[in-house]
Amino acid sequence: MKIKHKVPTLVSMWMLDVFCCAFGCVSLLFLVHSRQANDKAQEYQEALTNHQKLLDYANDEKNALLIHLMQLQDEKDILQSKYDQSIDELARRNRENEQLTRLLDDQKKNEKQLQSSLSQREAELRSLYQRLQAEQAQVAELKDRIARLENQVGRLQAFIVDLHRESERRVIQLQKRLDNRFGGIEIAGRNVVFIVDISGSMSKKDTNTPDPTKWPMVIDTVCNFMNDARMMEQYQVIVFSSSARWLFNDNGAWRTFRGEESIKEVRKALSEINPFDDTNLYAAFNLAFKLRSQGLDTIYLFSDGLPTTGPGLTREDEMRQPALSEIERNDKLGRYVLDTLSREWNQPLGPEGQRVRIHAVGFYFDSPALGAFLWNLARQNGGTFVGMSKP
Repeated sequence: MKIKHKVPTLVSMWMLDVFCCAFGCVSLLFLVHSRQANDKAQEYQEALTNHQKLLDYANDEKNALLIHLMQLQDEKDILQSKYDQSIDELARRNRENEQLTRLLDDQKKNEKQLQSSLSQREAELRSLYQRLQAEQAQVAELKDRIARLENQVGRLQAFIVDLHRESERRVIQLQKRLDNRFGGIEIAGRNVVFIVDISGSMSKKDTNTPDPTKWPMVIDTVCNFMNDARMMEQYQVIVFSSSARWLFNDNGAWRTFRGEESIKEVRKALSEINPFDDTNLYAAFNLAFKLRSQGLDTIYLFSDGLPTTGPGLTREDEMRQPALSEIERNDKLGRYVLDTLSREWNQPLGPEGQRVRIHAVGFYFDSPALGAFLWNLARQNGGTFVGMSKP
């Protein structure tokens, strides 16, 4: 029987060709990959070699840095040691500096104390020298003043003799009207102020001797003046010692003169006063001239002493060493009152240059200084002075 198909074979040529191609491709791929692997291995080997070189270089650098670091550490230790030594030296120097500063401060304090002491001594020496010069000047001034006072005493003695003669003449003229103790003053004026001294001396013969008759005599004299003041229309009475006040506490309003009735009122008010304290004549005139703008034309002053208090002394006078004597003090205060009267209180007013006339009655018991002062006061202000001695 004849076979109609071929018997299959496992390997044919085309299959062999396929296998060869496949094997060739695989071999080619293997070779390619092997070559690539070798190239990569070589690259890796070179990279590893370079890395090792870099690592070796880094290790060398590290070792060098470590060596340099050790050197720096050694230098640091040396510098630290020097620094510690410097700190110790600085601390020692600071301690020495503090000690020197304290010594310097103590030296400065001592120097300031010595300078202050020296300045104080110099000031004391200057003060002593100035005091010596001032005392020498005062001695020279006192000598000149003594010489002037001696001349003034001579003139005053002659003046007192004339004054006594004039007073005696006036007393003789009016002795009948004034009980042989009063006279010499013109009784005039329409608006009159009576200024009465009530200082402690107005009830004494002298500084230490009481006189129970003196103050009543002063009251009688004031009342006699009022009785003879025939032209008087208005009046006021001021009493003064260390200060001045209105006798009737009526704020200085003019009082109408009603003859005997007014005289009795004044006598009663004065009789209730006990003389006391110092003599401030400035305060009395200052109060009296408050009535000048209200028609004051005449003042009668009754006193027994020069001013002993009130303005008129400079600070140099108050602080002077030795202190002013009583005569010098009274003289300065009196001249200040006269100057204020002339310069301020009693300046001429009106077209006729009218001034307030001031009369003075001095109960001075042979005191020439008071007599001279009151005479001058009355003369400068258009008035008259009478000095009353103890009978």
